[in-house]
Amino acid sequence: MKFLAPFIFLTFLLFEVKGQFVPALFIFGDSIFDVGNNNDLVTLIKANFPPYGRDFVDHEPTGRFCNGKLALDIIAEQIGFTDYQLAYMSDKANGEMLLIGANFASAASGYYNATAILYNTISLSQQLENYREYKNKLVDITGKFNASSRISRGIHLISAGSSDFLQNYYINPLLFTTYTPDTFSDILLNSYDHFIQNLYELGARRIGVTTLPPLGCLPAAITAFGHGNNQCVARLNNNAISFNNKLKHRSQRLTRRLSKLKLVVLDIYNPLYTLITEPAENGFAEVRRACCGTGLLETSILCNQHSIGTCSNASQYFLAPFIFLTFQLFEVKGQFVPALFIFGDSIFDVGNNNDLVTLIKANFPPYGRDFVDHEPTGRFCNGKLALDIIAEGLRFTDHQPAYMNDKANGEMLLIGANFASAASGYYNATAILYNTISLSQQLENYREYKNKLVDITGKSNASSRISRGIHLISDGSSDFLQNYYINPLLFTTYTPDTFSDILLNSYDHFIQNLYELGARRIGVATLPPLGCLPAAITAFGHGNNQCVARLNNNAISFNNKLKHRSQRLTRRLSKLKLVVLDIYNPLYTLITEPAENEELVVGLDCLKRQYYAINTPLEHAPMHLNMFSGIAFILQRRQTRF
Repeated sequence: MKFLAPFIFLTFLLFEVKGQFVPALFIFGDSIFDVGNNNDLVTLIKANFPPYGRDFVDHEPTGRFCNGKLALDIIAEQIGFTDYQLAYMSDKANGEMLLIGANFASAASGYYNATAILYNTISLSQQLENYREYKNKLVDITGKFNASSRISRGIHLISAGSSDFLQNYYINPLLFTTYTPDTFSDILLNSYDHFIQNLYELGARRIGVTTLPPLGCLPAAITAFGHGNNQCVARLNNNAISFNNKLKHRSQRLTRRLSKLKLVVLDIYNPLYTLITEPAENGFAEVRRACCGTGLLETSILCNQHSIGTCSNASQYFLAPFIFLTFQLFEVKGQFVPALFIFGDSIFDVGNNNDLVTLIKANFPPYGRDFVDHEPTGRFCNGKLALDIIAEGLRFTDHQPAYMNDKANGEMLLIGANFASAASGYYNATAILYNTISLSQQLENYREYKNKLVDITGKSNASSRISRGIHLISDGSSDFLQNYYINPLLFTTYTPDTFSDILLNSYDHFIQNLYELGARRIGVATLPPLGCLPAAITAFGHGNNQCVARLNNNAISFNNKLKHRSQRLTRRLSKLKLVVLDIYNPLYTLITEPAENEELVVGLDCLKRQYYAINTPLEHAPMHLNMFSGIAFILQRRQTRF
């Protein structure tokens, strides 16, 4: 479940510049991303005829190897594009349409140029040349400076390698008798290394690359290499896992070598494997066969309007006809997740503390001045929280209400609820200290919420909404910063390590209880870099304006234990999909490299004007990553988009 939709949405938010979304998307790779570049080629690998596109715009085939939208179309929508990036080989790909980027991907291409040559498609090397040509066109349209800015701030996405294995290596005796899968992987990764280096030299700075999917679970692979067995082919999956591990290692090396490169490896193997091996849990009726064609060898001309058995309801098919649902991992029967359930502290609190007798509240100006109606709501921020943007990315039109709010009743509860309370934590005594709502009480409120939901929708519908909903948790920061470090009864009794164990025992118990109440999809945030938060620097920095290393080390240690404990929970609770959302590393990068993020000033509590921008006027708050007491994790979005 590592490719959790909210997490991907946050991944793209990390590339936000000056409060505006990325100006352009640049797409490279194979059929997962091809939107029509093969249409006019003399090749069998194309998809510009029915039934391709029957559920797309105007119900027309475009060259997408899908009945409807590709994952990248949905990604583009989430980022805010109103038009899709055009196939670069299309006649329409000119003029102002090039300002939002372009798509260079070609089905049956790969890192290995000979794969594309074999099928007469566009190799990755040629895609790079097309990108070089595109850049020159962009300079002519906008000027050199604007073109360079658009490219450096744009996101470059790559998906390749599947065709190299499935459509070349495994069926090509010249290859599989010469190279082992391991040595062939090295050849592909050398090409990947060279490609990233060239993209970087052409100005690309923000790049996302997908891993290989579980190759051995694809219908064509099972048919061709399964020896009559209807199960995933283990050796092919093992080859994919080995390649993916090398891809991650090679990407880390590239990031160290190219100082300004932000390179993200997007894991599609694990979530796809989960969906394929647990179809019923994810709303799919069929994963073995594809939606059209023979169902077993499903791609290109084998999928056509005359194919016997072409499915009538593509939403029931996981492979329809290939991997098009990467970004929709939680989509069930054509609908996005029905509800969000939020727990934790001030990072997620949207007003549950408003009516409590506590100093830890944010229901007065200037909080909320850049939010809806410019009114404070209880959010510890001038505008939207990260979870508000997550909710929008999941297509909720309303924000999940604070459960303690009078408006949290009736149909408003159908989209979930927010139980988070600032200054709470895994350690119940933290909330007691500040008279806020402990995690234990948040769980009881959730139990009460579930009973209300049953009254509204019935037991079956309530259980379905909860099991298909996403549960998000962010906790632990207050336990350390607002309790342990300032409480002599704690820090003289426990080491940071033993205190972490106490917190994680509580976390373990909380997840177990959520699971017993029906939760199946849970995301938990790591601790942020505690030692870089303004309040921590002020309190524990001894007059030094730098991050406090020991606090960061404690956070890293806790996060490692959190990941280990989460793995144990996943093994113990068979139907649990639990992902640990790393907010430490991206925040640390933003805080320690503020200039690299254009004018986004990081580490600032904009209401106290501390740290990097101590003299920055408050009216510039949307330019900052806002943190209340250095905790809240927010990226502001402006209305203007490129």
